[in-house]
Amino acid sequence: MKHRLTLFSDAVYAIIITLMVLDLRTPETPGWHGWWRLLPGIGGYSATFVLLLMIWLHHYHMFSRVREINRAMFWFNGAALCFASLLPLTLRSIIEHPHDPAAYIVYQVVAWNAMTCMTWFRWAASKMHGSDPGWKEWAASAIGSLQLAHCKRRFSARSHSSTYRLPSQSILQC
Repeated sequence: MKHRLTLFSDAVYAIIITLMVLDLRTPETPGWHGWWRLLPGIGGYSATFVLLLMIWLHHYHMFSRVREINRAMFWFNGAALCFASLLPLTLRSIIEHPHDPAAYIVYQVVAWNAMTCMTWFRWAASKMHGSDPGWKEWAASAIGSLQLAHCKRRFSARSHSSTYRLPSQSILQC
């Protein structure tokens, strides 16, 4: 089932990106002025493409480390795909109504839900595969990179500001 779910998910991400690029239009007027008017749409496409790429990369890393899929992982993956498939619709709403705050809020809620579902997928996978050597190594490297980022922020805060202090009860220690 893992292999079929991986192929299905990859196909859904490919279709989502295809729908987004098909939604882009050619300039209505010739010359640079026409292309200038398309920049918000191209920028929205680029940002959404990067978001989908990050979600897919997270998906790829997790699926390459799990042996099998349980019911919770299946449904969290399906929910992530459902929310990701709504991104082209919300992007089109932003492009057509750039001054509507509701369009931006809906886009952010949909994107947040897609990423949250992948986080829940990781939680379910950790529960099932937490003792697997490959999963432990990957989780340890992810935590290690978080610790490194935390230490860099802490060092930067100390060297650049005498008034800013991080909480003394820090979970991650340098």
